[in-house]
Amino acid sequence: MKVCAPFLPEISAIYSTQAMNFISFALAHYHLILSQCDMRVCNWSALSIQLEFSVNYSEQSVPLSSDELSQLRSEFRLSTILSFLILPILLGAAGFFFYMGSDFWPFRVFSPIFALMAITIVVLNYFKQNKDLQKSTKTIITGIIDDKIEKHSTSSSSSGVGSPTSSTHSYYFVLGGHEIAVSSVQYSKFHQNDAIIIERLPFTQKILSIRLNESAPGTTTARFSTLTPDDSALIQTTRTSLQSTFSDSSYPMSESEEELLKRAKRRFIIRTFRWVSVPLWCYLAMRILIMDGTIWQEIQHSRFTLTQFIVILPMLVQALRLQKRLLPYTLDLTSGMKITRRTVITDKRHGVNNGSKFWCISFNNQEYDIPQEFYEAVKIGEEVQFHFAEHSNVKFSINSTKNSSVSVNF
Repeated sequence: MKVCAPFLPEISAIYSTQAMNFISFALAHYHLILSQCDMRVCNWSALSIQLEFSVNYSEQSVPLSSDELSQLRSEFRLSTILSFLILPILLGAAGFFFYMGSDFWPFRVFSPIFALMAITIVVLNYFKQNKDLQKSTKTIITGIIDDKIEKHSTSSSSSGVGSPTSSTHSYYFVLGGHEIAVSSVQYSKFHQNDAIIIERLPFTQKILSIRLNESAPGTTTARFSTLTPDDSALIQTTRTSLQSTFSDSSYPMSESEEELLKRAKRRFIIRTFRWVSVPLWCYLAMRILIMDGTIWQEIQHSRFTLTQFIVILPMLVQALRLQKRLLPYTLDLTSGMKITRRTVITDKRHGVNNGSKFWCISFNNQEYDIPQEFYEAVKIGEEVQFHFAEHSNVKFSINSTKNSSVSVNF
């Protein structure tokens, strides 16, 4: 033991070094295992998102039926004839503007562009329809409506007041991240979370029909109709819909709600006399322009005439009707009670109207504009409380029953 004593420090140093190496090796493998687990979690989350999108959207190509193929051939012949009849007219208009451009050079620049656009549109439409006819297949899209988007824009020419205006309206269903253009009637008939089947052509993207998916799990059925491209109801089928049930209760109004009701009453009075007072303002403006003295002298020497009676007659009629039209507001202010309706959201949609974004929710066959925060916080089928006046139906607020902080005041 005494001989081995001098080697004890070296042995302890060797073992301590090996122990440190083992600890570092274990820590390294521990971090490696954690990183692999994180990667697996990320992969599983990405896979779950991908599976969710795949469940909400799927495509498959099937051959067109004989009736659909014959209808497609007839439409192709008709559109080809119309296209090649309209094309010479457009080219003639472009040539006319090019000839008129000898005195106004923008016509010389615009006319070739116009002719090229006309030729491109006609040729592309012809080849797309021809491809659909040659392939003789249709795409069947199955999925769930995740969102509804609409876009509206109005433009007018720079000729000034009275110039013609043009409006464009676009409607889209969002299924699994894919935007599908639909008609306005189809857009209004289907709601978020509806399981639908869309049949459309692969090249022209023309929708042949939209119907509800009867085989979707967890759905309730109600009578509905399949929509065809001309928006006519042909085939009776079943649809998935939320029951628009509600329950009403009466509660006293708060001070802020009473003030909101009074402001609504004042705005209603202003709206009532807004247009009928226009003749009076025009008459007063003309009298001020032609008077010689001051306004006070004009008032002193003025007499009530038949012209003045005709001018104020619309306001007198509205004043006689006003008392009856204000009765709902008076009853609400006298009772001091409001209605709280518990119901569920049946549909949601959002879009752009002339550059301004809007968000809407629907329940009890009514639509309400709401802020984006409230739109994103609530879901289809979620229960909400709608507060409004009992007789005048003035809207106060909407709030979620699950989360009281999710609310919007009108």
